[in-house]
Formats: sequence, structure tokens, C-alpha cells
Amino acid sequence: MNIEDIKSREEAKEFYYKNLKCDRSSKEAIKEVAKRYTKKQWQHLYFKIYNNKPSGGWDKDMIFFMIRNFYENLERAKNL
Repeated sequence: MNIEDIKSREEAKEFYYKNLKCDRSSKEAIKEVAKRYTKKQWQHLYFKIYNNKPSGGWDKDMIFFMIRNFYENLERAKNL
């Protein structure tokens, strides 16, 4: 599945866990994942998750950070 094919939050979640989840303590791993996609693709994925456009000044690293943060917070909430 390509990012452009994602049509729902559930598909975005599936895509994240299959393609984007990485070692959050490794800056190199995070940068490597962020480089795989264009800013436009990251914006599309962000919109499907948050149902809102990301801030215009954000670069793709920041958008990826916000997406990672969303799913990491969900995982933490499940573990409470």
C-alpha cells in the first residue's frame, strides 16, 4: 500500500505499524524512515490521522514526529 492509497485512519494505522514503526531511540533510524517519503505524502498521512492539515511551517521530520507521537501515546494509554 502506498501512502496516497490511504483513505481512513484505520488504513493509516495499518500502514504505520507495517512501514513506519522504528526504534525511537535511534535518530538515524527515524531520519531514514522520514527520508523515504515526500513532504506531500507525509501531509496526506497526517491528514488521515488527525483529520486536519499540518502546520505549513513543519518539515517532513516534524510531521513524522507528530505521527509517531500519536501512535506512541495510543500504546502508552493502552498500557495504563
